[in-house]
Amino acid sequence: MVNDVLRCSSAFSSPPEVRDEVEKALRKGVPEHSVFKVKSLETPAKREAEIISLKYSLGLGESTVLALSKQLKIRVFLTDDLDARLTAGQFRLRPVGSVGMVLRAYRRGKVSFEQARQLLSGLERDSSLFITPTLIQKALTALEAFHQKMRKGKH
Repeated sequence: MVNDVLRCSSAFSSPPEVRDEVEKALRKGVPEHSVFKVKSLETPAKREAEIISLKYSLGLGESTVLALSKQLKIRVFLTDDLDARLTAGQFRLRPVGSVGMVLRAYRRGKVSFEQARQLLSGLERDSSLFITPTLIQKALTALEAFHQKMRKGKH
């Protein structure tokens, strides 16, 4: 499931710690066609990641991604971690989670309507993430509305 959602995305920058965390979650290596562009933190950003981790009680993965986002001047922060999503606002970053990635992938034509529906349903059913049925229903409603809008635009 995680791998399917990752494939919805364009390539994104990630510190090695996050790639390693995802590999462990998948219990196998990230595929060759991985969307990960591994970027290392520069020394000042490494120190900042440690400070972020302590100040906001975040794990190493989340704090290194926040520091890397700041280092690379990236505005979108990919996470499903609630604390990290809240902290992202402190750094003027826009957090996007798995549900948002699937919706964005459909809007950009990376997945079909049916694939997006299956991915969203799978996130609720199969994921270890805390995703509520209400969130999935809102996402499915948004997906359907965009699908209808696209169909009207083609006729």
